[in-house]
Amino acid sequence: MNMINKGIKREDGSAYLDMLIGFFIWIIIATTVVPPFMSIQLLRKQLLLENEAKYILTNEMIKGIYQIQSEKIVVGTSGTEYRITVEDTVFGRNYCINYQLRKADEKNICQSLEING
Repeated sequence: MNMINKGIKREDGSAYLDMLIGFFIWIIIATTVVPPFMSIQLLRKQLLLENEAKYILTNEMIKGIYQIQSEKIVVGTSGTEYRITVEDTVFGRNYCINYQLRKADEKNICQSLEING
């Protein structure tokens, strides 16, 4: 009977130790998984903004083809403000759209539309 009681006492201390080891394993897993996940979320947001910018730029180019007055500033679905500039050149028009990815990072996409005639 004495040996059984000693075995039970050892198991009580090891349960706490097992719980701590499991906790630290979860901490290690979380610290290795969360940063790549956050990076993927940031890239996803950047791609969505770029896709929306290209869509707006294409619509503005279509308005230019049909000589419909275009807008200078367009607010996207995510609340991002897109600034559109149009420059007439010898060969056609250059359409550019500027928007802000983050507080200090600004993105610029330009496309040219050649006029034949």
